[in-house]
Amino acid sequence: MSSRKRPNDGSPPVTPQRKHKSLRAAHHPHTPFNKKSNIHSIHTQDMNTNQILQQQREQQKLIELLGEEFKGATYEGDWVGDHYCPAPVETVDAVMARLRKDSIWLPSVANDFSVGSLRKWPKARDASETLFYPPFTALLNGITKAFKNLYPDKYKSSYYSHIKFFGYDKLMYECVSGESVLRPDFLGLDDDHDADERASWYDTILVGEVKTTWAKLVLQAGTYARCLFAATDHRIFIPVLVLRQSTAEFRLCFFHRSGMLATHSMKLRTEPGLRGLVSTIVGMWLWQTPSQAGYEPTQVPKYFSFNDTKYHIHRVLCRRQAIRGRATTVYVVDRDEVPDETTRYLAPAQALGSNHWTCLNPFDRYEPPAQPHTVDDEYDNEAEEEESIPTRHTTSKLPNTFIVKCSYQLVNRESEVDVFKSVEGYIGIPDILEAYQATDFEIPAGKIPTPWRLVLKPDVPKRVETDSNASGGEESEPSDEIEPTLVDDEIDLLGLHDCPLLPYESRVHRHIIIASIGARLTHDLTFRQVGFAMLHAMIGHCALFTEGRYVHRDVSHGNIVFLLQANRSEWKCPPILDNIITNKDCTAVLIDGDVAKKWGTLAQSSDRSGTLPFISARLLDLWRKNQDVVHLPLDDLQSFGWVLLYNVLAWTPEKKRTPDEQSWWDSLNSEDLTPLANFKVRLLLEWSADESTSLKFSKILAVFRPLILAWFLVSTNFNKRYTRLEDERRSEAEALKLFNEAYREFVRVGQEKCAELPDDPIISKYGT
Repeated sequence: MSSRKRPNDGSPPVTPQRKHKSLRAAHHPHTPFNKKSNIHSIHTQDMNTNQILQQQREQQKLIELLGEEFKGATYEGDWVGDHYCPAPVETVDAVMARLRKDSIWLPSVANDFSVGSLRKWPKARDASETLFYPPFTALLNGITKAFKNLYPDKYKSSYYSHIKFFGYDKLMYECVSGESVLRPDFLGLDDDHDADERASWYDTILVGEVKTTWAKLVLQAGTYARCLFAATDHRIFIPVLVLRQSTAEFRLCFFHRSGMLATHSMKLRTEPGLRGLVSTIVGMWLWQTPSQAGYEPTQVPKYFSFNDTKYHIHRVLCRRQAIRGRATTVYVVDRDEVPDETTRYLAPAQALGSNHWTCLNPFDRYEPPAQPHTVDDEYDNEAEEEESIPTRHTTSKLPNTFIVKCSYQLVNRESEVDVFKSVEGYIGIPDILEAYQATDFEIPAGKIPTPWRLVLKPDVPKRVETDSNASGGEESEPSDEIEPTLVDDEIDLLGLHDCPLLPYESRVHRHIIIASIGARLTHDLTFRQVGFAMLHAMIGHCALFTEGRYVHRDVSHGNIVFLLQANRSEWKCPPILDNIITNKDCTAVLIDGDVAKKWGTLAQSSDRSGTLPFISARLLDLWRKNQDVVHLPLDDLQSFGWVLLYNVLAWTPEKKRTPDEQSWWDSLNSEDLTPLANFKVRLLLEWSADESTSLKFSKILAVFRPLILAWFLVSTNFNKRYTRLEDERRSEAEALKLFNEAYREFVRVGQEKCAELPDDPIISKYGT
């Protein structure tokens, strides 16, 4: 599999994306602890890890972001190592004996071990963590070497046969400048990698960290896991080796889309602890398949395999990066062979403001043809045979070009396929060919992970070992520091006092094959094309609700896709719009039904959903007051207006925006719920109060304002009518009748105003 071949050309990757000014990677007020939330920031959707690091040059900012992701999502279990890294007892015994023979570890007293050639393991009291790198990497390499010498055939077939551990004191090589703020303590790289060379996340297979406390280890290791997910987004999980230097304890942490799962703590100065480490590493080196090592077997960095055919990744439409939660990547794939000299994940030059084709993701780089790799001379220079990856067999006949969407969903959530299949063929609805559950990180049946909690007990002074008990004795002396003690308590590993104990939230990895090929709305389209694209996506929303009884709940600029080619000759129209729609063409579809909910179900009102800049003023206003509220079709209809306003302001050069427009742009990008809600409520009142307002608008907004204003006026009117229905406690049938009226009015005025838009490219207002 090509994921085992890491390019090492030393060339810096290209980062073409523009920077966002208002990124805040720290605590987000829009995800309160006591509310289940699917809300995400525009920045967490559009910005990749590397861009975050360029904006926030301090690693602490990324740690704060991960702190939000890991709330109530850190678990452990004494069964984890044996389940995920099973190693036969006799194999572990043999490797342990070989370690003693090779003087890697020698017995000192009964049931106790100390380091062989490095017997004075550093003490946390007087040594920096860097002194732990050489002995720990020597131990890891010693275990793998012993396994190799004892079981050459098993070693040769190991997925990790070409991996060696290196202590690493350099910054990772990823950013435009060639520098990144992340610097792992040790890496697992190809065994022919020079320890003095700079490494990239794309080169890295395994990563490790040394710190004084578990809390620091989890978050620091999480920053590396996030980068590894970004560098090779076909990874299922990221194993990170962590060593707590203050007590010489080891854990293997599996970072995955449901959070983090850790093995039990293994004290390396004791025989059981050392045995646990040996068993863990040997178990990892017994992994032979890509899925065992944490890779989706039917996907590699350059292509998917369907029906024994390679479908090369041509473009990436969306990459929402996260360790846990709704991490999503959307690819355009085709059967045409990609020339060897081209870069993968290509994007057209005009979309990037450059004069050439280049990578969409800075972690993506040209992957040259794999060269024969020799494990070592012991195997008579026998070259590895190139692996053929497994293939996914589909029941549908696949076109030459289609979209593959990869996402991670809650186990009991209705699938996106069910949502869109219910209204297949309607204007504004994408054609879903097939869906399947990809290889995933799964908790075994009958096993329940234990929430990993950490409490600081101020009355328990930290104990630091003296030289007399370096080999595992019990004598110790007090320190001024406080020792974090693992207990089962209401305060979790990250010190979040208000986060309740939550059940393990299992997510499944789903791939959806979509026939509708499109792209986001851009200023290269004409005013009329953008207007009708918004209208057609709105008609799709109408079909979802009136025919399928689903509320979409995430109308955003990334979820309205302009079709590049018609994928059907006839489109259906929702019956309630029959007398309004004059043309049954379809130029755009509404995608991403991941958080759509069936109307009237408990789940429909049990959580908060949306993308911040586009959420309705009503929802934001009630959420900031910490009130429970049902997400209405009216909220999504208003979101279409906010999407158009956001796009128009984004397409207008900053120097061309009026002061009011710049203020609106800054407000829409706010990550604080209260000012964002205040802004939207105020703007709706101002725009609704006087259509002939004296405000001046820049050229692009001046053209689109009649359409945006018309939708905002209709939205304000129907929200008032719905409030009266609520106050009068009218029946749900009357509410549904009101929603149908709203759809008809939104589409009617939309069709009228779109027809008045000029058919000129938006960008022509400012030239090229």
